[in-house]
Amino acid sequence: MPTFRDGETNIDFILVYSEDDENERHKEMRKTFESHLAKEGMRFETEWLPCDASDHGGTSFIKINASWETLCRWAQISRLKKPFVRNDIFNNNRTTRGVIEKVYQSQNDYLTGCFKETNYTYDTHENDESFFTATFDKNRLDSFLMESKETFFTKTERYRLVNNILQITSYGENENDIGISQLLSEGAYLDAYPPHEGTWKLPKEGSALGPRQTLYWTWARMGAWARPQPLDLIRLYFGEKIAIYFAWLGFYTMMLIPASILGIVVFLYGVVTLGTEPLVKDICASNFTICPLCETCGFTPLRGSCTYSKITYVFDNSGTVVFAFIMSIWATFFIELWKRYRARLSYRWDTEDFEQEEDLVRPEYVIVSNKKKLNPVTGKMEAHLSTKIKARRVAFSVSTLVLMLLLVIFALFGIIVYRTITSVLAYQVTKDGIIRRNIRLIISITASIINFIVITIMDKVYSKLAIKLTNLEAPRTRTEFEDSYTLKMFLFQAVNYYSSIVYAAFFKGRFAGSPYGYNTMFGYRLEECDPTGCLIDVCISLAIVMILKQALNNTQELLIPIIKSWWARRKVNKGSASCSQQFDDNPTFQDFTLSQFGELGLFSEYLEMVIQFGFITLFVAAFPLAPFFALLNNIIEIRVDAYKFIVQLRRVPPLRGNDIGMWLDILQSISTISVLTNGLVIGITSSFIPKVVYSLLYGPCANGAETSLPCISGFLENSLGEIAVQDIRSMNIAVNTSLNSTPSCRFNAFEVTPTTNPNQINYWHILAGRLIFLLIFEHIVFGLKSFVDIVISDVPSDLAIASRRQKLLEIQLFY
Repeated sequence: MPTFRDGETNIDFILVYSEDDENERHKEMRKTFESHLAKEGMRFETEWLPCDASDHGGTSFIKINASWETLCRWAQISRLKKPFVRNDIFNNNRTTRGVIEKVYQSQNDYLTGCFKETNYTYDTHENDESFFTATFDKNRLDSFLMESKETFFTKTERYRLVNNILQITSYGENENDIGISQLLSEGAYLDAYPPHEGTWKLPKEGSALGPRQTLYWTWARMGAWARPQPLDLIRLYFGEKIAIYFAWLGFYTMMLIPASILGIVVFLYGVVTLGTEPLVKDICASNFTICPLCETCGFTPLRGSCTYSKITYVFDNSGTVVFAFIMSIWATFFIELWKRYRARLSYRWDTEDFEQEEDLVRPEYVIVSNKKKLNPVTGKMEAHLSTKIKARRVAFSVSTLVLMLLLVIFALFGIIVYRTITSVLAYQVTKDGIIRRNIRLIISITASIINFIVITIMDKVYSKLAIKLTNLEAPRTRTEFEDSYTLKMFLFQAVNYYSSIVYAAFFKGRFAGSPYGYNTMFGYRLEECDPTGCLIDVCISLAIVMILKQALNNTQELLIPIIKSWWARRKVNKGSASCSQQFDDNPTFQDFTLSQFGELGLFSEYLEMVIQFGFITLFVAAFPLAPFFALLNNIIEIRVDAYKFIVQLRRVPPLRGNDIGMWLDILQSISTISVLTNGLVIGITSSFIPKVVYSLLYGPCANGAETSLPCISGFLENSLGEIAVQDIRSMNIAVNTSLNSTPSCRFNAFEVTPTTNPNQINYWHILAGRLIFLLIFEHIVFGLKSFVDIVISDVPSDLAIASRRQKLLEIQLFY
């Protein structure tokens, strides 16, 4: 374990500054800050690394240890909870688990048994004895369960208490000169962090593992993918805020398993029944000729869309409707069951009555403030920014956000223009062959890849811009900063990632017109869908953006910290041999070469998963395999994030938390919107409703007629309008010579209003069917979602009883 040079005094925190810092103000800040810490009961030991471990020359490390008296005093101030009596309702951590968690544990215990186990000895704290806890009072120390002063406060509790002290200790005469965060912002210190507990590297078999090694062996390596996450040990090592993220990610991944299985079943159903689908057979055997889809496309045989029709049917079959319905309910089950799971974790980790630790005023706010104002809570005069100035800053920030969103829409418009013009040019330069026959598929794929590249570039640009805009708004506290930044980034990311899919699903081909009158833009006809529909474009766009995004994110998360650590170590190795050896022998120095946790904490991890949640709920009707790919990604994501925290990052100061914050509200909003989007995908984008309407009103089974023919026999011919070639006067068409004798051609009549297609008679029936379906689908799903929300309580009954008993015993202890 990390200690002072005497081998006995524990290191509770490390402050780092550059020896080359000649700024006299910084030196005075450090001197004042450290003297005030000493008055609080802190002890120090300084070590100096002469070689360049950073970009700041020689580096000094101030190791801090808090005395017993200091810890007790601040434990009472921080209202830390400590055990005072054994829990007579739950025996240990395992007994606090609910049904879902026990099923998850059983599944992982089975999978773990399939892998070779070593004879390491370690403790994941899953079987730790459960206790009732009470707010610590140093005057009632004897009432709490204590074996010794050395072990009474866990290492995480020590680190948290010392971090609290660092955050409120002054470093100057000004009343706003408070806290290590401001000193880091000023550059007086390079970093402040608790030490890792030993190395992560595994010893020989048969050895006992330390906490960091245990986390690596059971959690952070890819070989542990089938193991349950050791959440109790994660919490003891990193604190509740980090642990709750991994608990949520693990629970989300577990809930993806049934969704993935169902999506695979729907996909396989489409594959198995593909050979018996009448519509696919009709398209592949058709002799119909399709009217040119662009100025230079020429006439094409409908059977050229045979591949498209097969792919479309695999994803758009009768099982898709049921799957979309179930996934809309699944989203509600996921959120409600998470609330119950979170309640169990909050009880187990003593965060039920968690109150947000005091949010200190941000130094950036103090700098831009123009007056003082009395804080009614603290009774102190604090820096304040006038409402008028604040409003101007927020207005500029919002205007910039709107401009960026419009830029995303403009980029999407550019992709549409690319597809339109490329289609025209491609048909001009290609001859009959495999490329010409699949030109629309090639253009669709390349457009989706280009769109992903644009999305990635916009993402990087706006991520940096959003920080500047949020700083411009001058949020007063860290929480206000995070909330404002989160809202801006999510809105931008949602438009950035979802806009191209929304266009393909709901707008593409809707306004193109027909041979009776085409609509144009810049002299080019508007983009049309393939005769088999636009669902294939939605599927391709969703698959490429989702899969490439996940692969890129995991690669970045893994490689960037490795490169940074390698660069820091490389600079050390350039120094003298003695300096390099000194570095190798000192874990304090080695920790500093690791990457920083980052100013935004877990923001990027949550945002990535929430965007993914949108992919698998908002448009799952177009791509039933989305949950499966999300599951595969998350299995890797958990281990990549774990590896990053254990191996690549400096230890994170432990923070308390009992939920995922405003991300839960965003998830609930996405869940609600997904009902509408899936209903629209099924009702408008897919061919489900036209098939149903045809079967009931026009097909062989219409009006209850008995027939041996499939109910959708003749649907293909009914869905395609017909026009004589000689009547197409307004187009300059390069006619395919193999079809120049065709007297008429066909076009998709379902998307054309009767005003532009006088021969169409079932347009209004289909429109009515779509509206009726949307109303029925959404009312049923919203009704079931509300029912699930009401029936499933947020707090399990056994936890409610245990919580009431704990409060009763706490009252008896103190009164």
